[in-house]
Amino acid sequence: MFVIGKFAPNERPLVTDFKKACLRAIQKLIICSNPACKRVYPYNLNKVCPFCNRQTENVVIAGESAGGYYITFVSHCLSHPEVLEKLGIEFRNADKIKIKALVSHCGCFNLRSLVDEKKEQSKFPDIRLMTSTFIGKNLEETRKFLDTEEGKLAIPVFDSSFPPSFLIWATKDYLRYETFDLSEELTKLGVTHKTYKADGKIAAHAWSIATIFKESKDCLKETIDFVLPYLPGYFTK
Repeated sequence: MFVIGKFAPNERPLVTDFKKACLRAIQKLIICSNPACKRVYPYNLNKVCPFCNRQTENVVIAGESAGGYYITFVSHCLSHPEVLEKLGIEFRNADKIKIKALVSHCGCFNLRSLVDEKKEQSKFPDIRLMTSTFIGKNLEETRKFLDTEEGKLAIPVFDSSFPPSFLIWATKDYLRYETFDLSEELTKLGVTHKTYKADGKIAAHAWSIATIFKESKDCLKETIDFVLPYLPGYFTK
């Protein structure tokens, strides 16, 4: 592309074309996960860093609060590419990404439960408003939409292909009921997972983000211990 019009200015691509090409090139760059390397290189089918030979296919994703919905939805879509097709989402290299484990911190997952007044999780501050805003409809329309075939596509479906999960919750957080429901579902499916509970004064929503507390540090250690076996050769204790 950058050669076209080299000697004929009128044939040169527009500035917007150059920008798009640059963005595409940047998207194909990968930062090596090896702390001793950290070199940047183009994506390659071998999934190996050309500088230190570190594999790049092992992925752990984590999300807090609404991020819990995002990571479970991504995991669902990667296991069920037909969902991406139905939603018209282009997920680059979706067939090559392998999520080895998932970490949810006070996450929410089921949009239908978040707008159901009979569910405890719907008592989380402004969660019904946030959910309906996300869907782009008023509350009543959102409830009806989530029961349609199109609306069901917005709700992650859990099956035996779901990655091993570390689920963090707190006793004073209404979204703990989302974790309870997910843990129950994963247990039925035989999916490896572990729940981590916060109690006492610190047990509010997103509690372990404040890593200055001993409880948060303990949680981080437990999280690392859970995910390390799924990242062989990546880190050493």
